[in-house]
Amino acid sequence: MIEFASIADGEFGEFHAFPSPRVIVNSSVPIEVQRLTLLHELLHAISELYGLGLTESQVRCIEQGLGQVMSEPDVWEFMGGRI
Repeated sequence: MIEFASIADGEFGEFHAFPSPRVIVNSSVPIEVQRLTLLHELLHAISELYGLGLTESQVRCIEQGLGQVMSEPDVWEFMGGRI
């Protein structure tokens, strides 16, 4: 489940594996930050749920790399223009 909600100041997002997988993205930050946060938290989810054991540093590197590609307007248009 993916949720957009106001969360604690200074927090961008969260991932919880139990009782069921859930990503929460802070809806009070700019849309570009929400997009990167969603990507970041989904990477944590994949790592946790598939036992990859990615470190925070590895998640950030993948987030930044994919974030650059996904920031291209053509990519967003191809994906439906939505988060």
